[in-house]
Amino acid sequence: VLVCAGKGQRTLLQIRGTGSPKEVAGTRRQVIDTYVPVGARSFHVDSAEGFKVGDRVIVRRPSTTEWIHFIGMDRIPVSKGRTDVVQWTAGSKDLPFLRVITAIEGNQVTVDAPLVNALQAEYGGGLLYKYEFAGRVSQVGIENLRGDSEYAKPDDEDHGWNPVGLDSCEDCWVRDVTSVHFGYSCVSVSRWASRSTIQDCSCLDPVSQITGGRRYSFALAGQLNLVLRCVARDGRHDFVMHAVVPGPNAFVDCSATRAHADTGPHHRWSTGTLYDNVSVEGNAINVQN
Repeated sequence: VLVCAGKGQRTLLQIRGTGSPKEVAGTRRQVIDTYVPVGARSFHVDSAEGFKVGDRVIVRRPSTTEWIHFIGMDRIPVSKGRTDVVQWTAGSKDLPFLRVITAIEGNQVTVDAPLVNALQAEYGGGLLYKYEFAGRVSQVGIENLRGDSEYAKPDDEDHGWNPVGLDSCEDCWVRDVTSVHFGYSCVSVSRWASRSTIQDCSCLDPVSQITGGRRYSFALAGQLNLVLRCVARDGRHDFVMHAVVPGPNAFVDCSATRAHADTGPHHRWSTGTLYDNVSVEGNAINVQN
């Protein structure tokens, strides 16, 4: 049992490398297919020269002015008195899919996991390039722990916020971890965490105000992550995606009780999320704009 003592919103344990993926100069290629559907693993580029099986690549899906206008997100209705609505702009919702090349035939490239947003030539198509990620860590696990945050009052905001956080890592795991009284999440998975497994974990009785930005029991912003057999009690957005999430990600055999808000991809353009046998008592699962 680890007690997160004293004041300060913080994460108790972190699996965290440094930095983010960096494009390898001179490797950028254009996807030339008119349409690459959701679920595709193969596509054609203008040249596959210099690429080989095993290369770590990013397939980047751009967010162009034309696409944003087509889906109406450059003219989001603004209610009277609202000052926090931000119209989307080109480049703000690009999706970088982290993949590994598994086959090359001519200029056709096949990757290890499907793309979960279509690539459409009329909306900018897609890009392929190699990347380097020197500061990323892998094969790190946290297991068999209970974290309990001290707090001063039932809606205290000045205490431990997460028992576990993941970022700039791959092939890592958290299992058999129980979170009690933290304000935000049991396991918070940030943008550059991929291929992680969070299983048999519990997020119980969080302490915070019941309002936005709190009680995201199992929160994902990365890709290729699995949350398995996890439970939450008294949370808000319990099995939730953050903004601009490339996916895929999966929540399987999970349950929440006394939920104060809905579960679902919560923010702007989160793609490829699977909810498989997930129940939310007291609220709903919503996939919506």
